[in-house]
Amino acid sequence: MVDGIRKVVDKMQSQHDIGDFNRAMIDSNMAIELEPKFTHVYNGRSNAFNGKGEYNRAIQDYNKAIQLKPDFTEAYNNRGWVYAIKGEYNRALQD
Repeated sequence: MVDGIRKVVDKMQSQHDIGDFNRAMIDSNMAIELEPKFTHVYNGRSNAFNGKGEYNRAIQDYNKAIQLKPDFTEAYNNRGWVYAIKGEYNRALQD
């Protein structure tokens, strides 16, 4: 990973860890502009959407991460949790 995107991703994670989901999303968007196929950024932005209660947007980004990397188990797991939060238990169990 290029140093520039690593710094943005680290900042995104730090913002998420302190609960600043808006800033984490801004950093995620910046990272996606730098590297649009970096699956972990979509997963990270999904986590920020999830933290804000924007579950449908979170699922969209988890789907994108899975599309880019079909064996990305963390994205499946996280998407399953969001489905469970939404009460979509059958979909959650599929993930």
